[in-house]
This record gives sequence, structure tokens and C-alpha cells, in this order.
Amino acid sequence: MRKKTFAKGTLILLMIGSLALTACGAAGTADQGTKGGTDVSAAAADEEVSLPEEETPETATAGDSAQAGLFTSFDATDLSGNPVDETIFAKDTITMVNIWATYCGPCLNEMPELGELSQEYADKGVQIIGIPIDTIDTYGKPDQAQINTAAELASQTGADYTHILPSEDLLSRGLYNIYAVPTTYFVDSKGNQVGQEYMGAKSKADWAAIIDQLLAEQEAK
Repeated sequence: MRKKTFAKGTLILLMIGSLALTACGAAGTADQGTKGGTDVSAAAADEEVSLPEEETPETATAGDSAQAGLFTSFDATDLSGNPVDETIFAKDTITMVNIWATYCGPCLNEMPELGELSQEYADKGVQIIGIPIDTIDTYGKPDQAQINTAAELASQTGADYTHILPSEDLLSRGLYNIYAVPTTYFVDSKGNQVGQEYMGAKSKADWAAIIDQLLAEQEAK
């Protein structure tokens, strides 16, 4: 019995440890990470990590996701204040929506490669969009200081794709349920989720493999 208990506890610790390397708790503080090359602040490494119950640490199926219809209808703005709604997805076969935070080291570490993927797949029916989730205050209103920080970090990391602010629409439709960053969704041209949702950062090669598979599946329909 002791061996069983030890083994189970060890497995849980290994799962949490693995997730800690790739994700941060979404309910973090407003401490900012800074990035020059690949360096981030130590504050990002101290954020709480949450592990979902009865889920693998990285994925959940679209059918089981409370956020499955999150992006089908919404009004928001980008970091520059330009209006954005669900029609932003219309021109592409799939869109990768990466939800990140300015304090999250794993988020910032993968953004340079997301910037590269954005350019490499631009003519293949794929786009990448970011949502810096900590750009609002405790009342759900835009926080200009945080918006400025997010814009600076996006520029510094080469993640020069569109970044959308978490509007009241997106929050009420399920964005407030995000409990770890980065969390990534893929949606079709109408904003419907396709495939799984992913919690945690991944390598460029891993993301490319996922994108290629989802793109082939959508084009086959």
C-alpha cells in the first residue's frame, strides 16, 4: 500500500513539475516579465501553476470545453485600439489563438517562435492571434499601463501578429475560466473551436505539427 501511495504521489508531482516548466497561473499578479533575447524576469517563474482535475496536463477536447463557442461572436479591440470581432477569422482556414500574460515566462519564451510561425504560415491559410489576458484591471476595464507593457513585449519578442484585449464579451463567453497561461485554441473561419485546447508552451516544431494536422483536416472537409 505504501508503494502504491508513493507511486501515485510521485506521478502527480512529476505532472505538476512538467506543467510548471510550460505554464503559469492565470490569476497572477501584475508583475511584468521583460524579455531581451530569451531572458525573462524571475517573477514569472514564481507564478502559481494550476492542474486541471481529470484532465491531462496539456490538453482538453473541444467537445468538453466550456470555451468551445468563445470566439464565434464578440466585440473587442486590439492593442492599438482598433475594433476587432469574429470576422477576423474569416480569411483563414484556421487561427491559432494564444492566451498569454505579461508576467508569464513560458508565454514570453515561446512568442519569438510563434512570430516565426505567423510569418511562415501566412500564405497557407493560417494566422496567429494573441490575447494578453492581464491587460484589464480588477473591474474588467482596459489597463493602459498593462496594454503598453503587452505591446512592448509583443514587439520585443517578435510576436508582431494581432493581439486582442480581453473584452467584456470574451470574458462573459468564457475567457474568465482560463486558469493557466499560455492556453491556446484553434478555431475555423467562423470562430468555432477545432481540435483540442492546449495548456502550456510548446516548441516551434510541436506547434507546426499540430497546425499541419489541423490544417489538413479542415481542408479535407
